[in-house]
Parts: sequence; C-alpha cells; structure tokens
Amino acid sequence: MVIGITIEGNTTPKSKKNTKNSTGTDSNLHKIELEKENKSLKERNVILEENNKKNREMNQSLKERNEVLEESNQKMEEMIKEYKETINKLKERNKKLEEKLQKTDLIDKSCIINREEEVQLIKNRLKETPDGKNKKIKLKLIFRLSRDGNTPAIFHSLCDNILNNLVLVKTKSNIKFGGYTKMPYTSSNKCKNDDEAFCFSLTKLKIYNKIKGNEAIGDWESKGPVFCNNLFSIGLKNSLNNGDCKKLSDEPNYSGEEEPYEINNGNANFEVFEIEFYQVLFE
Repeated sequence: MVIGITIEGNTTPKSKKNTKNSTGTDSNLHKIELEKENKSLKERNVILEENNKKNREMNQSLKERNEVLEESNQKMEEMIKEYKETINKLKERNKKLEEKLQKTDLIDKSCIINREEEVQLIKNRLKETPDGKNKKIKLKLIFRLSRDGNTPAIFHSLCDNILNNLVLVKTKSNIKFGGYTKMPYTSSNKCKNDDEAFCFSLTKLKIYNKIKGNEAIGDWESKGPVFCNNLFSIGLKNSLNNGDCKKLSDEPNYSGEEEPYEINNGNANFEVFEIEFYQVLFE
C-alpha cells in the first residue's frame, strides 16, 4: 500500500523567496534606470549651462561690439558733420574768391574802371538781364582806343557783329560812363531797339534804364558807340576823340536823368580820353 505524503510547508516559503528576488531585481533595475536618467539629465544640464555660458559670453561680446559700433557711428557722424561744415566753408570761400576774381578781372583789364563799386554797379545790372540770371559774367576786351586807333572804321572792323557788348568811356575831364546792349553793331546806318539795353554813370554810380519801345542804339558807320536819344554819342569828323550828349528830341530814350546831360556832369560836349569795348560772356 502506497501512502502519498504532501509536504505543504516546503512549497510556500520557496514561492515567497522567488517573489522577493524578483522584486529586488526589478527595484535594482529601476534604480539603475533612474541613475542613468539622472546622469543623463546632469549631463544635459552641464551642456545647457555651458551653452548658456557661451550665450552669455556671446551676448556680452555683442554688447561690447555694439557699444564700439555706436561709438564709431557717433565719431563718424561727428566727422561727417565736420566734413560738411568744411565743405560749406570751402564753398563760401570759393564763392568769395570767384567774386573777387570777377572784380579784379575787370579792374586788371580796364584802364577806366578802378573801383570795386564800379564793377558791382555794372555786374549787378547785367545779372538782372534775362541772359544774366544765375550766370557767371566775364568780359572780353575787343577794342581799346589807345591801343587800336581812334577812327570809326577801326572801331567797326573790330566791334561789328559782337552780341552782348559793353562800352566804357572816360573823358579828359575824368568823367566816366558807358552802356550795354545785346544788339550787335553792324554799320547799318540806322537806329536799333533793345529793351535790355541800359546806360550808367560810373562817376555817379547810377543806372539809366532804356524806356521800352524806344530805340536803344545808333548804328552809324561814321560814328562809334551811340546810345539814343544821344544820351551819349561818340564820333565826329571821322574821329572818336570827341563826343556829345545833345538831345535830338524832347522825348528821352533812357529813364533816370534828373538834369540835362547828367551822364556827362551837365556838359553837352566832351573830349574822349579812353574808350573800351567788351563782349559780355554769360556762363
């Protein structure tokens, strides 16, 4: 007869031991995983801190560079401002030099003009003409009585067909006057109209403007420069050594005279000391 004996007490403890071992293993694995994660996090934190440090250093570097650039920009703006001021000063100086050169240019060339006030009287009036607005004005000497001769024939051979011309006259009484017309002399033996014409007294520093509609110059082959109605006329008996201011009619062709023969200081006749004829160049 076989008797089956079951020992219950041995199976239960064995099962508990396996459970404890399994739980411990799981716990160790979890702990290892956590340590790995912590280590990974620490490494990431280290990397982040290094990156943050680099970023802070870069930001600081950029800030310093920006400060340097701002200083450079400020210095550059100051330099540009100084440069502009220098340019403006140079422009102003050049303008004054050009004005001075224009003054001395005519004074140096002329045997008649010797005062800057005389130059300015003429040039300021020329700048009021349509051709002279916003232009530089130069004068080219074409004829001088003492240099070229005293006959109307010589005058017309040199001065005919010259547009924009200016004549200066000095008498033996040291009276100085002249006139401007854009019309050329052509020995046409007739009077010509030019509303831009004007005359002037250098002695009195006075302008005589042409009255619109009236004739401006007398273009006579036997005479030199003539400004109607004989405000002044040069040429007598085939010579340019004499002139007069005798009116041919009571109607004036130029405005501004307050007394007869005013441009010649009240004298009807005069003896010529010098005549200069210029071409006016508007540039």
